[in-house]
Amino acid sequence: NKLDPNKSISVKFLNHSHSCEWLISDQGEGFSPPIVTQAALEATLCDDGECGRGLFILHQVFDQVQWNTGGTELRLFKQVQQVSRSPFLS
Repeated sequence: NKLDPNKSISVKFLNHSHSCEWLISDQGEGFSPPIVTQAALEATLCDDGECGRGLFILHQVFDQVQWNTGGTELRLFKQVQQVSRSPFLS
């Protein structure tokens, strides 16, 4: 959105029984996300500056990271395990 106050960003959160999903979209020009492999992510990390560290973190945290064709919408997907808890303390 290039900090344009007339453009908006949308963030939607979906909570499924065993997963969570985030849909983030904006009205900007979009970009061409790189085709990412683990080796490529590790190779792009730099000591300073913006060198793909954000992409690396996204792929470490989330199970799926997907962009739409125009590069204006990001879908993040994370599997979660339900923790069974006893109703009583022992």
